[in-house]
Amino acid sequence: MISFTLMIIFKENFFIVELLLLLFSLSILWIVYKKYSEIKI
Repeated sequence: MISFTLMIIFKENFFIVELLLLLFSLSILWIVYKKYSEIKI
């Protein structure tokens, strides 16, 4: 029972971590795109 709850918590945390990583990578891509467009213009 304890291991089961731990597994659920781990899965939820993993999902949150993946979401944060996705947002982080998207923000980096956005910054790079903005800089590239500024240089282009």
